[in-house]
Amino acid sequence: MRVESHGGFVRQVSGRRSFGAEAHEVAAGWSYCFRGADGWIYLHGDRKCSPGGSEVLAHTGPSLAPITRRPEGATLVRDGLFYAAAGNPGYVSPGRYATTAWRSCDDLATLEEETVELHVPEGARPAQDHGWHGVYFSSSRGILTLCDGTWLTAMTANFEEDTLAPTDRQSALESKYRNRSIVVSSTDEGRTWRYRSTAAAPVAGDPVGEGFGEPTIERLADGRILLNYGVRWPPGSRLDQNGPRWQDHSLLKVAVSGDGGGDWEAWRVAILPPGLGSTYATIVEVEPNLLFCQVDGWFLHVHLEAANGSEPRR
Repeated sequence: MRVESHGGFVRQVSGRRSFGAEAHEVAAGWSYCFRGADGWIYLHGDRKCSPGGSEVLAHTGPSLAPITRRPEGATLVRDGLFYAAAGNPGYVSPGRYATTAWRSCDDLATLEEETVELHVPEGARPAQDHGWHGVYFSSSRGILTLCDGTWLTAMTANFEEDTLAPTDRQSALESKYRNRSIVVSSTDEGRTWRYRSTAAAPVAGDPVGEGFGEPTIERLADGRILLNYGVRWPPGSRLDQNGPRWQDHSLLKVAVSGDGGGDWEAWRVAILPPGLGSTYATIVEVEPNLLFCQVDGWFLHVHLEAANGSEPRR
């Protein structure tokens, strides 16, 4: 595996002033958008943007605000089906969680709300004194469909055994204990999710702050599953009186599975520059084994060597 190139920071989504201003208005804060089966981009604030960006119109169907107002969650869009699960499941009993999901079979003309179950046998009971402890769907929002119809997505989680404390002040605000990145699957189209595997878990001595979280899951052209995850605020991150200043580097890693998300092989891809506010990532396989990655405002290309049993090169 190797990093082919990087191009620095990219902040503007469009050079057209009117479109840029509109995008800032409807997507302020930690919000989310998705591309519908009709090709339009559905934005926070119940608006939608044409594929080319020339129009931003009101969405006239049922409100999508519960889905788009937060970045965490899991979404699947295909012809004849829209599905979205809320990001923070509630604790039911040891190893069992529940969350709200929304489903549409008529291209968002109607939207049905339902309760879905999540089974993570070793999952932690959320701490009463900290909002980010337990299990929650990733900000990647991606849901993959395997050849047998199984749905696959990624989550950030704490197991009961995960008791390593964050290593800096900002990470302690983000996480009670260091996170792990896990994969869950569903065989009933999102009505029940079950733990499948752990792609990355922190161990003592890791040079990380809040652990491994915010995973992005994608399927490569050759059928392998790729999981990208990052680490914010490594030890030594500095804060000033006005709040966090992300002056230290962030670590970007990828894991690849050849068996549908059961086992993973992971590598460090890059140490990203100071200034990142998150490790939320977008991954596009632009050519077989060549990935375009955007993490916050930084972008780079990563080449995955052919799967021939040899050690990948960075």
